[in-house]
Amino acid sequence: FVEGQTPEAAYFDVLRTKILQQCKDNGWRRVLVTSPTKSCGKTTICANLAASMTRQSDRHMMVFDMDMRRPYMAKALGYRGEYSVSDVLEGTVTFGDQAVRFGDNVAISMNQAPAANPSKLMLADNTPRIIDRIERDFAPDIMLFDTPPLLATDDTLAMLKMVDCALIIAAAEMTTTDQLDVTEKEA
Repeated sequence: FVEGQTPEAAYFDVLRTKILQQCKDNGWRRVLVTSPTKSCGKTTICANLAASMTRQSDRHMMVFDMDMRRPYMAKALGYRGEYSVSDVLEGTVTFGDQAVRFGDNVAISMNQAPAANPSKLMLADNTPRIIDRIERDFAPDIMLFDTPPLLATDDTLAMLKMVDCALIIAAAEMTTTDQLDVTEKEA
């Protein structure tokens, strides 16, 4: 991912500002990030948005690696921890004990390994309550959810009811217009 104030980081700063403005204008706090298929760069974008948010110290962000089938956030950030997002959703550990601070104003909840049954966790009645409690207890300005590709599993479909909006990431010269159309209709 991109660190510091470089020309490459400026692109993520622009995206961060656009997301913050849209969220403020619409009263949104929860943003789901997905793609039609794998390898479109959604986790890289989420990691870079987190880094960008650290340069906006008056705003607080939480990033959740909700791709529990192919977790990549921890690897992208070079982090090795004891607990995963699935542990938080199962109630075996608190968000405060599992999440990692990234700068002074960003917390990231990552997965260390694939979860046994992600769909079951996403569809569990307790999952929305846990996310609501995290939002109530920590009061972030933005909660960013890095989810699996929408056309690959039902995990993201289950997550959609818990968010305010979706950011769809497409891969240049790989994602088709038909894939984007279907993803947009579903999201």
